[in-house]
Amino acid sequence: MVQIVPLHERSRHRKALYLPMQERQLYYDCTMKYKQILTTIAILLSFLPAQGQELLTVRETVFDHNANLDNFAFGADISWLSQQESWGTYYCNRKGQRADLMTILKEDFGLNALRFRVWVNPAGGWSGKKDVIGLCKRAHAKGYKIMISFHYSDTWADSGSQTIPGQWTDHSADALARNVYEHTKDVLSGLQAEGITPKWVSLGNETKYGMLYETGRTKTTEGYKNFVRFINEGARAVKEISPDIITIVHLPNGHDEGTARSMFDNLKKYGANYDCIGLSAYPRWSHLDVTTDANIASTINKYITVFKNLRSRFGKPVMVMETGHYGTEPYDANRFLAEFMKALIADGDLGCFYWEPEAFDNGGYNLGAWSSATHQGTIAMDAYMGIKHTRVDRYVNTRITLPNDTIIFQPTDSIQLKIYAKTSTTVTQVSKVDYYLGKKLVHSIVPTSKSAYFTYATDTLPPGPYRFHAVITDDQSHTQSTDTLCFLVGNPVVFQESSPAFLGCSDASLTPARTVKRYTGGAYMPASADRTTYLEWRIWFPQADDYDVYLRYHTEENRSVKIYVDDDLASVTCAATPEGKWAYVKKTIHVPQAGWHTIRLQGLTAKGYPDLDFLAIDTREGMEPVRADEPSGIAGPKAEACGPTPEGRTLYDLGGKAMPAQNSHPRGIYIVGGRKVAIRP
Repeated sequence: MVQIVPLHERSRHRKALYLPMQERQLYYDCTMKYKQILTTIAILLSFLPAQGQELLTVRETVFDHNANLDNFAFGADISWLSQQESWGTYYCNRKGQRADLMTILKEDFGLNALRFRVWVNPAGGWSGKKDVIGLCKRAHAKGYKIMISFHYSDTWADSGSQTIPGQWTDHSADALARNVYEHTKDVLSGLQAEGITPKWVSLGNETKYGMLYETGRTKTTEGYKNFVRFINEGARAVKEISPDIITIVHLPNGHDEGTARSMFDNLKKYGANYDCIGLSAYPRWSHLDVTTDANIASTINKYITVFKNLRSRFGKPVMVMETGHYGTEPYDANRFLAEFMKALIADGDLGCFYWEPEAFDNGGYNLGAWSSATHQGTIAMDAYMGIKHTRVDRYVNTRITLPNDTIIFQPTDSIQLKIYAKTSTTVTQVSKVDYYLGKKLVHSIVPTSKSAYFTYATDTLPPGPYRFHAVITDDQSHTQSTDTLCFLVGNPVVFQESSPAFLGCSDASLTPARTVKRYTGGAYMPASADRTTYLEWRIWFPQADDYDVYLRYHTEENRSVKIYVDDDLASVTCAATPEGKWAYVKKTIHVPQAGWHTIRLQGLTAKGYPDLDFLAIDTREGMEPVRADEPSGIAGPKAEACGPTPEGRTLYDLGGKAMPAQNSHPRGIYIVGGRKVAIRP
């Protein structure tokens, strides 16, 4: 039984140790079924909630893609395409729509060149003459420049394997040279018949030790001479088709200057005819780290130094024939590729080809740049447009600075809604700030300066509870919301704990005016309270009318509260509050006649109460405010008796701040010994 093993586990180089021919065909057959299964799984998984934090990035342009279209090859080798399509594989564009891969690469990622390998007599016909001509016709119709990579083998040829084609077995060096010429001429003539002339032709693939082993292996002088003969015969065929086609000798390991220099020195010594030096540049196979900016710079410097030195020594331009990075690490891949192509363009190199970017991230080859979940190109491919992504925790750092959520505003107050908003990197800038009260957009600001503070002021808000937040948009259309802050507008009397004392706008003697301090205890009615527990006040209402009742509360889920006016029942739903924040809810009650009435709060369901901080009652303009009777019939904790601060005990405000020792304090509610106390001078 043949064991099917992921290709990357069989060799440090992803093509060198592919399965033998018969086993490889079985691999292809099994892979087709395997991919179908994985695709089904991926579709199912796509409906599950994402695990972990979403990758947030901002983008910057590090080179001008359009300005370099004529002098630089933004390329990819997609020789697998026709075989993948035969498996039913499909690709999607940026909009998520199915489309031809060649169209996607050109329109979404700006590629202008494609590379196709040629095998002499391959199993299944894939990468054979007919298959390659078909792919080239599609590429030519879309305006791509084309590179043909001759392997001079029936299967993969690279530094680990340069197997002589089956039909050329036992041929002499002279015969093999003739075979190279005829095969090269035959394929290119077939393309010429279709009106296609490649821009580049690679005479062999990653020929680190020559080609057509053992005859053309460069471990001997004779092997070097044979290798040069094969190059020259291939070049002769190319130039007979068109003298303008650029011929390339392609080596792996673009960081290895010593090996490349030795090879090209010997090619020069024995008279090789070629136009360009081609090199592979895989950080993965070169064991070069690209996980940090410093390592990316170091890796690129290694490559560019080699390219400069080779170009200077041999007088030949340099082309990156193959590159790539882990498909499961598209962020690192993008940052490396963007900076790499920026450096290549600055260095005057001819181009950069990604090897099989259309390979999905769940297949045996793990250096593709396509998502199996979405069938779309990953952000790695954005590098071809000169776009580099930078990871951020959030797009904008922001906070609400005004108003203080403990302030109750009078309807005549000018309320300033002030926020701080600054992008988390210098790559982007704030482009718009939208202010929302509830779900309603009430104001927008377009920045005219570099200030990070933005203020909207209004004095037209009618009485009631409000939830305020802002949405900040940066110049790349990313949005970030502030936290939500709740505040109250009105002129209410505020009732806390079991105390008849009140706070709020109607009591001007309080200091500071109109301020209810943030409650720091467990709330006077905690969510854990049994629903049979209730709070009750005797309140004097100046006339029969409708009154607005507000509850300041906190709850992690929707909870309801019963509000009794004597025996008449009303209920109010307290919606979930912003995390760690108090919110307000409004309920209008009807009081049938002036005088004393009992107001009782009680839980509605077994879920219990929300955390309640206070109850407030507002009256119509011009009406006398309500007032409280002395406490009676109240279930739950009772406040200390009203009066001066007990001697020898520290007095704290509701924010937890110790008050200075003095004989009297401003009227209000304070904390003594962990319990709230109403103080009336």
